[in-house]
Amino acid sequence: MGAATCFFLEYVVKVHGGPFLHELLRVVGDALIVAFILGIAGDFYLKYKFGEEVMKKAVRDVMAEMLGFLRGGQPVELRKAVSRFAGQSIYVRSTRIRVNFSWAHKDRVMRLDVSVKVKGTCIDDNGYLPRGPLWSVASIRGYETTYLHYSLHCPVADINVSEDNPAELVPFTTLSPHRLSLNQQDLLTHRVPHGAYIPPGETFDHGRSIRTFLRATGFVPLMHSDFAILFRLELTGEALPGLEVSVFHPMSEVGEQEWHYVGEDPVPVREWHNVTPGQATIVSWRPRDNSAAGVS
Repeated sequence: MGAATCFFLEYVVKVHGGPFLHELLRVVGDALIVAFILGIAGDFYLKYKFGEEVMKKAVRDVMAEMLGFLRGGQPVELRKAVSRFAGQSIYVRSTRIRVNFSWAHKDRVMRLDVSVKVKGTCIDDNGYLPRGPLWSVASIRGYETTYLHYSLHCPVADINVSEDNPAELVPFTTLSPHRLSLNQQDLLTHRVPHGAYIPPGETFDHGRSIRTFLRATGFVPLMHSDFAILFRLELTGEALPGLEVSVFHPMSEVGEQEWHYVGEDPVPVREWHNVTPGQATIVSWRPRDNSAAGVS
């Protein structure tokens, strides 16, 4: 409006006024036009950047921030809304999976020790205890898959389960042709005080370790059953330097879903954000010298 006014006055002065006032109004009008253009451009730029950052934040941080509203003293309606949004009883801050590679039989059979550690928070108003079955792929013929460890800790709820004797876990496992399942509900019924549960808003640690035997060239799926802010995958073991390992972690961001380890990484660790239920990470391997053969 100011620019338009100046240009109108410029026309009037050009016809009826002197050259000095005419030039002054023209310069002021030009300046206001430039300011107007920069203002509009800046406004669009800021809105674009703001929208871009909001989208990134929505993907990366919003659930973490919402999680803060779930602590004690917050409105019940808000906790319920967040719980319905997630569709889960828990929200996981971090999941760490460590895959340890070692040879079990003359470079022909790979022994995999897979350990999982989860740090979660209950977002269910009725409290939470793990109930769904856990599973691992079955070993190749002649070998057995074994659960080595299971743990669940929540100090506030006085839950302190730590089972490191594989023999004690056997009664709670079921073997099928392709997998070994662990019945958490039955296990915790025998290990947790009657009526105990993780209260809403409280954090807990959940862990397990499995040993399985697979071919020298093979793969294993790592399934994700909960929303998680951070997923950390670690590769280790005496056989690792002689392997070529490929990790496929499907996600929306191109360029972050594949990782190839061929022995050059000093610390073979990768992290991904925003894991969702049903997502799977596929870890495959083969000997670098191609000398080892699989067994049937």
